[in-house]
Amino acid sequence: MAMSAEPSAPSPLQVLARVNRALEDAGLSDNRAQREPLPLFTELLNDWFVCQDLNEQQMEWSIALPLLLQTMTALELSESIRSVFEETLQLCRAHGTLSVWTRRELESRFRSLQADIEKENQRLQIPAGY
Repeated sequence: MAMSAEPSAPSPLQVLARVNRALEDAGLSDNRAQREPLPLFTELLNDWFVCQDLNEQQMEWSIALPLLLQTMTALELSESIRSVFEETLQLCRAHGTLSVWTRRELESRFRSLQADIEKENQRLQIPAGY
């Protein structure tokens, strides 16, 4: 009586090879650039700019900021930037790329953007001729 051979479970190396192939197929094989906090924050911020109908030439922060303040309040813009920041934190925690140092760098960039929003908002509030 011949026994039918049960398919064996893949080895850990075979599983890893499949995962690597899937990452390559999805275009995610070079995972460090997109998963590091500052580049990821910049990428997510640029994606948000696109959702706000900014074109490629308008994505530089110094150009985008006054344009965005024409379509939303400073508070709305600050909250939107905060949500991008928080999403970045969550993704970096999930990817395991958030260290004390990289979190500080990310928080510094976020505070800088928030300060820029406040300065630009104050500049826009000053009547012309003063």
